[in-house]
Amino acid sequence: MQENFKPIKHFAQNTWYYKIIFLLRLLIDFQFSSIYKVLKKELPRFKGNVLDIGCGNSPFKVLLDNNETSYTGIDINYTDTFEYKNNDIIHFDGNFIPFGDHSFDNIIMTEVLEHVFDPTQLISEIHRVLKEGGKCIITIPWSARYHYIPFDFHRYSPSCLSELFNVFKNIDIKPRGTDITSIAAKSIVVYFSILKSLLRFSVSDIIYIPLKILFLFAGCPFLFFLILLGQLSLRLKLGSDNDPLGYTIIINK
Repeated sequence: MQENFKPIKHFAQNTWYYKIIFLLRLLIDFQFSSIYKVLKKELPRFKGNVLDIGCGNSPFKVLLDNNETSYTGIDINYTDTFEYKNNDIIHFDGNFIPFGDHSFDNIIMTEVLEHVFDPTQLISEIHRVLKEGGKCIITIPWSARYHYIPFDFHRYSPSCLSELFNVFKNIDIKPRGTDITSIAAKSIVVYFSILKSLLRFSVSDIIYIPLKILFLFAGCPFLFFLILLGQLSLRLKLGSDNDPLGYTIIINK
């Protein structure tokens, strides 16, 4: 199966260009904005050694207090498969974390667990390297496209997550968004998929250019409505959280 609409890569806000992209993503990409909202609240409180598992381009490192934390990012050996390039990370095999027991005060793992075929080994490793009393924040998708094909294996329900992380003392599982947020997010993806196909021009398509331009302008109000609907559902929790964008798992050892 071929992936026609790949997820947008995450980038750290280290240039003005990426800062603009970041702000646009917060507005349009509800999956990203809901994750960022959680991490913006939690990460500034972190202290000590912080491990970011599956860090990619380390987009959330900026939320940590440099004076209070020491950051370590790790990712799989074949990050090029996911089109990520980060020279400031340590590579690992995706199962065994290459650090000693009780090495980290806090751990971050965003949108990674669904790409791990057997999550039990990695969860056991998280428990091993996390210090007693340490906190780990994990995010996973629920209502999301089949992505990074073929490395997308799971969608986890809260019931399953409770069992997977039962080795930890405290487990707090919270939905991100509602069914309305999910509908708005999927509709936006459909809109941009159609727009992408319409923007492919060839000599034989010249006669269709006016129709494509018409769709572009006629679809703008619909796009704005979807963005407004999605943002309102996130802020006001409109709809049911039984079919959210994803889940946030906050665990303590």
